[in-house]
Amino acid sequence: MRAFTVLTCCSGGGGEQVRARKTVLCQIPGKALRLPAAKFLKSRTSVRSIALRYIAFYLSQMQQSVTCNRLHTVKERFAYWLLMSYDRVAEKSFCLTQDSVANSLGVHRPTVSIVAAGFQHAGMIRYSRGQITIVKRQALEDASCECYEIVQQQFESYIGPFRKKRRYEDVGI
Repeated sequence: MRAFTVLTCCSGGGGEQVRARKTVLCQIPGKALRLPAAKFLKSRTSVRSIALRYIAFYLSQMQQSVTCNRLHTVKERFAYWLLMSYDRVAEKSFCLTQDSVANSLGVHRPTVSIVAAGFQHAGMIRYSRGQITIVKRQALEDASCECYEIVQQQFESYIGPFRKKRRYEDVGI
């Protein structure tokens, strides 16, 4: 619950003794930054402002996820999850296990296996041993529910463009 740890720091809860009460889980390998709470509390106001805007976005995304989990199919949510992951790592291929996706989507791992196999058969992704390659991004967008677009718009309204707009091109096989 990364947003709540930041919220505790932003509100000054605990002062110098602020400690995370949650474990942070990284589902996709990559780089991360860590800042001790004491340094964060002494940071400029703009850093806190960004953190508070991120918290607002994160809470909004959580609300959208609850709605999404209730209203949309596993296929739509899986496409949404792949697109969000792809946008965050900015690579056509990335590691993402079926187990971590199943936990995120609130379904059993075999369900993710069946959906991933269907997406692979349709040519949208290549998938092998936790390595996913996005082959046809537009097909994934078409398969995704409207939540993907809603969450992207929320991010831009709270924080700004995730990164410079870039062209997403389908990967040749």
